[in-house]
Amino acid sequence: MLQEQDGPRVSVSYKGSWERECLNLTELARLRWVEGWKVLRLADYYGISKTAVKERLRAIKKNPDRGFG
Repeated sequence: MLQEQDGPRVSVSYKGSWERECLNLTELARLRWVEGWKVLRLADYYGISKTAVKERLRAIKKNPDRGFG
């Protein structure tokens, strides 16, 4: 017999993404524009999607004086 558990359930894939540390955007910018890394390489390195890398790079370009570090 299966027993229902009380409380919310979190899948492992979501739990992993929630626990991920914030990216160092200064390092991301350096790797992309100084070292010349491709978006796919950055995505693999950080363990995020290419779309997520592109969104962060777009945010850096939009606010270059924000002081990412």
